[in-house]
Amino acid sequence: MIMTYIYCSHCGYKNKWGNIFCENCGQKIAYPHTNKSATYSKKPHDSVIDSATKTINSWTGENEKVQINLSSFFSQIWKRHTEDQAEEIFIAGTKSTTPSLSEISSRPVQPWLYTRVLAFLIISAALLGLLCIEFNNNVILALEITVCFSVPISLTVFFFEVNVFKNISFYTVIKIMVIGGIFSLIVTMCIYTITGSGDISFIGSFIIGFVEETGKILVGSYFISQLKLNHIFNGMLVGGAIGAGFAAFENVQYATNLQSTIMVPIIRSLCSFGTHSIWCAITVSALVLAKGNKPLTWDNIANHKFFNFYFLVILLHTLWDWSLPFEEIKYIILICIAWLILFVLIHSGLREVKQLQM
Repeated sequence: MIMTYIYCSHCGYKNKWGNIFCENCGQKIAYPHTNKSATYSKKPHDSVIDSATKTINSWTGENEKVQINLSSFFSQIWKRHTEDQAEEIFIAGTKSTTPSLSEISSRPVQPWLYTRVLAFLIISAALLGLLCIEFNNNVILALEITVCFSVPISLTVFFFEVNVFKNISFYTVIKIMVIGGIFSLIVTMCIYTITGSGDISFIGSFIIGFVEETGKILVGSYFISQLKLNHIFNGMLVGGAIGAGFAAFENVQYATNLQSTIMVPIIRSLCSFGTHSIWCAITVSALVLAKGNKPLTWDNIANHKFFNFYFLVILLHTLWDWSLPFEEIKYIILICIAWLILFVLIHSGLREVKQLQM
C-alpha cells in the first residue's frame, strides 16, 4: 500500500507522509503500526528546496527537511480582523501581558498585522505625493522618509508578531530598531576605517558584506546580553529590528542625495523586503541558537550553528552588492533564498517551543 498523506488525529489536517508534527496544529502525528514485511514504494528524490531546507535545518540540530506551507503562513492576511485584535498584539510583552510557557502556542505562526501597517504607510506616502503634485506643497522630504521607513517598520511588526513568546514589548522593539540601527551604522563606519570601503568587484562586495553584517551582529550581541535572550524567536525579533533600523536610515541616506529621484527610496524600500532586516534576523537568531541558555561568549561565534548562518548571510550580501547581469532576477532570487533560511529558523523556533513545553 502506497501512502503519501496522513491525517492529523487532533485537527484532521492533511499532512504529507513522513511529517513528524502536524503543519496546522503542531501536534505529533500518530502513524499506524505496520508489518515490517509490508512493501512501500521507493521514496521520491527530494526537490532542490527540500534538499536546501534539510541542509540548513541540519545546522539547527535537526536532520529533516522543512515543509514550507506558504498558503497557511499567509492565510490570516486575507481575513478580516478587528481593531481590538490589533491592539492585543501591540500590548504584548509587558510584565502583565507576557504569557507563561504553558500558554505559548507552538502552532505554525500566521502573522497579519504587518500588512496593515504597510498599507497604512503606503496610503500615507500616496497622500503626501498628492500634496506634492496637485497642491505644489513642498513635502517631498516627508514623502521620501515615509517611503524609506515603510517596509523596515512593517518588517519590525512582522517579527514582533512571529515572536510567540511575547516577552518583549513593542516599546522596547522600537528602541532597539532606532538605537540599534544607528549604532550598527556607527560600528560599521568604524570597521570601514580599518578595512576600507569596497567596490562593485567580488572582493569589494565581500568586504562590504563582511563589515556591515559584522557591525550588525556586534550590536545584536549587546542586546542579547542586555536582555538575556535565550530563545530563537527573541533573537529573530531583536535582529530584525536592528536590521530594519539599519535599512531605514541607509534608505534615507540614499534618498536624500541631491541627484536622486523619488524612485530611489521606492526601489530601496522594496529591496528591504529581503536584505538588512532579514539578514540580521537570521544571524542574531542563529547566535541565540548557538549560545542556548549559557552566557554569550566568543566560543559561540565559532560554533557551527552560528558561523554557517553568518557566512551564508555575508555571501548573500556579497552577491547583492556584486555587479552582475540581470540584476532584477538576481535580487528576486536572493530575496527568496533569504526568506527560505528564515522559514527554516521559524520552524526551528517552533520546535524549541515544543521541546520546552515537553
